[in-house]
Amino acid sequence: MDACRDIFYDAPRFNDSNIKSLLESSLISELESRGYTYADSNPKVDFYTSYVVILEETLSDSDVINILKEYPELNQDNRKNDFEYGSLILSAATVSDRKSEWRRSINDVVNLKMPDDIRQQRLQDSVKRVLESFPVPGD
Repeated sequence: MDACRDIFYDAPRFNDSNIKSLLESSLISELESRGYTYADSNPKVDFYTSYVVILEETLSDSDVINILKEYPELNQDNRKNDFEYGSLILSAATVSDRKSEWRRSINDVVNLKMPDDIRQQRLQDSVKRVLESFPVPGD
């Protein structure tokens, strides 16, 4: 079964970060591990995948303290303004009418200044958790 990436909301605050490419590689890797073949564009794909990343800038001081306790790897310079709430929304839609047949989201803490190795692992974990309920080919 084939899948095809469709949409990414490229928020201006992502600047020159490589969040999009890291997210795409995590999504492709997880879909392929579940038995799907990824196709960047192919008229014979079975469904489209779409994803959106939403950021919210406001965190209280107590939120930041709790975040640093839960995710010590984020604690690099203790700058409050580096942390945001983020949501990742993934969906799968039919090719014929682009009707969403499956959609899930996850909310987590985002630090746009995080080192790529930590960001990649967190994105992989997030994508894996979101796709836990995604159907396996043949089911």
